[in-house]
Amino acid sequence: MILWITTLVVASALLLLRFASDRVLDAISAWVAWALMPILKRVLVVPNRMYFVMDGNRRWAKGRNLQTQVGHLEGYNCLKRLLEAISLLEVEEVTVYAFSVSNFQRTATEKTYLMDLACDKLKEMLTRNDIVEKHDVRVRLVGEHDMLPKHVIDAANNAEKETSKRTKCTLNIAFAYSSQLEMQNLRKKGSLYVSEPTPSSPPPLFIRTSGESRFSDYLMYQSAFAHICFQSVLWPDYRAWHLLAALLDYNLYYKSAAAAMQKCFDKQN
Repeated sequence: MILWITTLVVASALLLLRFASDRVLDAISAWVAWALMPILKRVLVVPNRMYFVMDGNRRWAKGRNLQTQVGHLEGYNCLKRLLEAISLLEVEEVTVYAFSVSNFQRTATEKTYLMDLACDKLKEMLTRNDIVEKHDVRVRLVGEHDMLPKHVIDAANNAEKETSKRTKCTLNIAFAYSSQLEMQNLRKKGSLYVSEPTPSSPPPLFIRTSGESRFSDYLMYQSAFAHICFQSVLWPDYRAWHLLAALLDYNLYYKSAAAAMQKCFDKQN
């Protein structure tokens, strides 16, 4: 009963929030995260691992007649809001798709901006009072490091070193990432960039924004038994109630994924 009532409230709120300004939405999102997430942690099943395809930055900017770079910057601000909400749910591991190997096909100007943005934000994460420090988050950059420029690698290595002892949550930033290349690495070296879930924990929650319904070469091995949630909202507009809607959907269907994962694990052992 609580689940269905909460679902109805969220659906009604989403309709009303379509007409609010960005500033109002940010304030409401912060309140929703602060007020509701700790409560929902007690009444809902929350996965230990969440995977996000942060899609829609360029379309968000284009729809507002802004430069593409503004969309990417707002995408990072959205990630900070998300980490705030997720920290209240006590999720152990969050993996976000920031830059795929196929994204190297984009224009030189956009690639340079994204590399510089990644470097700047990795450094910013280490500053006092940043969301990463506030919530004791460990930071990892996962992907094909040999494809990245030196200044990004240096910033990533420093972030990993400085946050290595943090234990509440791990943030995996998939950058220059390809699931196919990761599985090739698994065959050659016997390890994954992002560890796979175990039957002793709830199945992961895989969320993709922007209305696209595909994996795009992202965590295909780890997501074999994940609950998949495709949401139409563009990533920079993603807020606490969208995460809540995904969690409600997860709670309706996760048991079948958990049963399938356990059955597969039993056969292997």
